Amino acid sequence: ATNARIGNPLFSHTLFGVYLGIILWGGLYLRDPRVRALIPFSR
Repeated sequence: ATNARIGNPLFSHTLFGVYLGIILWGGLYLRDPRVRALIPFSR
């Protein structure tokens, strides 16, 4: 709420942690078969 009040852009500053987490988990998913076993996307 504070970031929105002072005018920080939402998609570059506030959601940076979300973007970083998605990129890191995506890299782990593609690299490690144990992570692919935890998060199956195929039917």
